[in-house]
Amino acid sequence: MNERNHFEPVPQDKFHELILTLSLPAGTNESFLYQLHVDALQGVTQFLNEHPANPIRYINPVVLTLYLIHEHMYYYLKESEEKRAQLEQNQDYV
Repeated sequence: MNERNHFEPVPQDKFHELILTLSLPAGTNESFLYQLHVDALQGVTQFLNEHPANPIRYINPVVLTLYLIHEHMYYYLKESEEKRAQLEQNQDYV
């Protein structure tokens, strides 16, 4: 497959800097968020390459990642510790 669009994940050290800048609550699972970032960019790349007629040709990877972090943290912080642990292991959640 000829990939016209390919989005590279932010290097993990730069992602760590982003997490520090956001001042997320203590105990935030940074590796989970990084994997979410990587998976989302792979999904966007695959979608755009499989649907060339789609008018969207570019997505800002940083904005997408900030959106994902926000949505995850909004939902995640409302849940109990037990539910949080289950969410991070649930592939359907990711």
